Amino acid sequence: YYSLVYWMVSLAEVDGDSEDPLSADCVGGISGLPDCVLGSVFALLDPRALARAGSVCKSWRRLTTKGEGCRLWKKHYGSRWKVHEHPGDAPTWSTRYGSKMEALRCWGGRYFTDHHYGHKGGVRCCKLLPGYNLLATGSLDKTVRLWSLDGHSGGMLSVSRPHGGIVRSLALDARALVSGSSDSLVRVWAPSAAGVSSDRHQPLFDVSSAPSLVLCEHKGPVAAMCMTQDLLFTGSWDYTVRVWERSKWESGASSRVWMYDDWVGCVAARGPHLLVAAGPEVYVHDVATGAVVRKFQGLHEGHVTCVEGSMNGRMLYTGAADGLVLAHDLRMRDPSCVLWHHNGAVHSLSYEDPWLASGAADGTVVLLNTEAQMQARQQAAAGPRAGGASGGASSSIGARALSSTCRALHAAHSGALYCVDMADQVIAAGSESSIVALFDFRGASSAAERAAAAKDARKAAREAKKARWQQQQHHQHHRRQQQQQLSAQAEAAGSAPAAPSTNGSHARPLPHSAHPHQQWRAAAGRAEGNGGMQTHAVASSAHGHSHGHGGRRKKVHTPHVPVPVTRGPPAGLSQQMVALSPSPASGSKGRSHGAGSSGHKHG
Repeated sequence: YYSLVYWMVSLAEVDGDSEDPLSADCVGGISGLPDCVLGSVFALLDPRALARAGSVCKSWRRLTTKGEGCRLWKKHYGSRWKVHEHPGDAPTWSTRYGSKMEALRCWGGRYFTDHHYGHKGGVRCCKLLPGYNLLATGSLDKTVRLWSLDGHSGGMLSVSRPHGGIVRSLALDARALVSGSSDSLVRVWAPSAAGVSSDRHQPLFDVSSAPSLVLCEHKGPVAAMCMTQDLLFTGSWDYTVRVWERSKWESGASSRVWMYDDWVGCVAARGPHLLVAAGPEVYVHDVATGAVVRKFQGLHEGHVTCVEGSMNGRMLYTGAADGLVLAHDLRMRDPSCVLWHHNGAVHSLSYEDPWLASGAADGTVVLLNTEAQMQARQQAAAGPRAGGASGGASSSIGARALSSTCRALHAAHSGALYCVDMADQVIAAGSESSIVALFDFRGASSAAERAAAAKDARKAAREAKKARWQQQQHHQHHRRQQQQQLSAQAEAAGSAPAAPSTNGSHARPLPHSAHPHQQWRAAAGRAEGNGGMQTHAVASSAHGHSHGHGGRRKKVHTPHVPVPVTRGPPAGLSQQMVALSPSPASGSKGRSHGAGSSGHKHG
């Protein structure tokens, strides 16, 4: 059928000059095919292929979103999730499917935690109705309370009159609120007149009034119940499950009764199947006929406390007092595998494809991505073969290691959890400490966007800081190069010998920043330049003395060579200084002439 679809798509190609395929209608032979043929082909497609077919042209979009196409999208939606009624004008099923797929990402994001207080005993059961922002809870204090999920006006809306026993089970949708208690009675509340009206600020139900209907066929505590669009299923400790038709339950008589060998602890209607946990056994019934499709025995150590399943009827999930959460593929003969191992008894399960929430006595709600878990286990099974069914403990350890596909939610001061329910990005959990914990993921998308924006801002700030640092490093390197060039020029200028001054002045002083070696070279240069002057002065003095110029010797001005305060001249420079110094003879002569300046030789 994919080849047929591709051929049809090729026929539906529009003019190549058109940028938007939806701006033109289909041309060619596709317009001649009847809508029934197209609808039959579209019925074979999965949701992704159906969405792609709807983007081919305008006529295909009409066929995939209206009429038969709308029913196809509703079928795809109902095969994965529970169909909740929405007040007012609900969006199309294709839009709801896309919104649901987008909302699935929220379970891995941030959440807001809230706690509701009011019950006087442990909360045994809870049910969510997110389309109307409602939460219903039943407690050991024998009451049913209705809460609002609205963040602005959240709180308790109404509380029921005390039941004849503990409220053990609840069922809730837009048409009825049903409770089951230990007094073996099933109470039904119909929507109030104010709630049915257009005023959305009024609650849909008012449990403070008397129930609209009481069903009393059970002979023991009603421990479990669930509802579909047409049926109500109630399970009791009298070893029975009774089926009530919602259109005829005013008569007070059930339409069918199924018998078991032990107490019925949990029932769940998922797609074409009804899942029943009776003692240590799990039954899978066909809802239409009541026949037992599959029966499981010995799955857990002890009684099975909770069951869940997928809406397409392929998967079954069970929890028990041994702390294990097991997955079972109903299409296989021996399909069981361990998804998680709690540190306490598992009391409740809730499933919204592909996420499974489990509440246990260890006080935690664990969210498991079942698709990712099963894929990881299949990949692990493809490796070295493990030892058959003996790998139960190792499988649970492996499940714990898959932290990327699960997360744990902790409720403050909650104690053991008795019940958990998840629907439309909200998780509710009831505990033995009479606290109702809410985990709201509805703001996870906006929180993720804000976190991404903050991350981008921090990245931009780091890049700007790095750019400024690189610019500073470039400027510092440039300044160092300039200083090195100036130092090289000063060194070259200081190493050249200074020419003798015509007016007898000293040589040009060296800059203060010159190196000590440069000062020694400058001193040597001045000594070399003044040596000729000193010799010439001594010769002139001797010549004047020999000619008797007034009997007075001419005074010789020898320039003073400053000695720099350093460690000493280098070895090569000291040899130059020795070479430039006068000989002993001339030195003694100079000293004798110098001594004669005092007027007497012996002086």
